[in-house]
Amino acid sequence: MKIAQVQTRCECQAVLTADVDASGRVQAGRSRLHGEEELAPATGINVGHDQFQVGWLCNICGRNTVRSFYRGALVFHDVADAPAAAPAAV
Repeated sequence: MKIAQVQTRCECQAVLTADVDASGRVQAGRSRLHGEEELAPATGINVGHDQFQVGWLCNICGRNTVRSFYRGALVFHDVADAPAAAPAAV
């Protein structure tokens, strides 16, 4: 699967990050402030268009933050679909 990462700052200065796949769907959202990173709900809006938006619920301050991104400017990287399972102990 190919993933691109988009990020922005919330009004509270937390860094909001989202992983976007090649079809435009948001796979995961995170927020980070003072080195502490937490999961933050994120969703894609108008994902079928070249210009799309990502909306986050910042779990630091509670604000809804929406930012626009251009698909042509994203850099996609290959990532494994699922992490490899560790071998079972015998």
